[in-house]
Amino acid sequence: MALEDVNDNGTARLHQLVVTNPTGTDNKNQGDDHIRNIKRAIVDQFSGISGDSGSGSVTANATELNKLDGCTATTSNLNALAGINNIFNVVYPVGCIYESTSGTHPNTLFAGTTWSVFGAGKMLVGLDSGDTAFDQVNETGGSKTVTLTENQIPSHDHDDTFAVANVGDHTHEDTFAVADAGGHTHAFTDYTYQESVGQGGNSSAGMSQGKGSGDSDNDNYPARPRSATTESAGGHGHTLNGSISAAGGHGHTLTGSVNNAGGGQAHDNMPPYTVVYRWKRVS
Repeated sequence: MALEDVNDNGTARLHQLVVTNPTGTDNKNQGDDHIRNIKRAIVDQFSGISGDSGSGSVTANATELNKLDGCTATTSNLNALAGINNIFNVVYPVGCIYESTSGTHPNTLFAGTTWSVFGAGKMLVGLDSGDTAFDQVNETGGSKTVTLTENQIPSHDHDDTFAVANVGDHTHEDTFAVADAGGHTHAFTDYTYQESVGQGGNSSAGMSQGKGSGDSDNDNYPARPRSATTESAGGHGHTLNGSISAAGGHGHTLTGSVNNAGGGQAHDNMPPYTVVYRWKRVS
């Protein structure tokens, strides 16, 4: 029967071989050709395994080779893992941060690498290019405690006990005086009575003044009381001149105090935190 068709251009593969060849009735030369096909397929399929002195022999067993079953890594991915130090470079490149609750130094954990303690007593903040306080790597700032300034304190009042002292009873001297109105008189109106001539009175007496003639003039008229008033001087006032003596520049004692509302101590400025060990790889 005809032998399987195995590529002879260097791309022969094992799946091209027919496991029933050669048959018992095949000629000897057909059996030889089948052996040649097997060799060609093995060499082409596993061209990287030469077995010469340069590459050495393959020593991996089936279990070890099967660990690659399902591996989809590229050659560059696998080359990055060449040697234990390369694994460290992939997982922890220079400049990365390593944190742990164990105090074992990463210089010991990752042989061939160098680490230093990083950010002791500080918290990490993500870079923010839009904020000048956080726009550069390794910028530092902040404070564990802070004392508020006057502008940072909320507006508020203080109670006080101020009082103006009592200056006691007192007077101010004055020089006031009522102005002299000067010499003057007020008009006086007197009502008199004419004596009766017909009754034997004195005809020349006319209008008599004084208290009246009484009974002595034989006029048979008894003396009469007279009615008189002082004429009104009219509404008027008197000038009051003078002034109250100036007390002079002086003050009154103000006693008391404003109650103290604070102690001026710094307050805690820390958010909740958990302490860990932290290192930075430097080489």
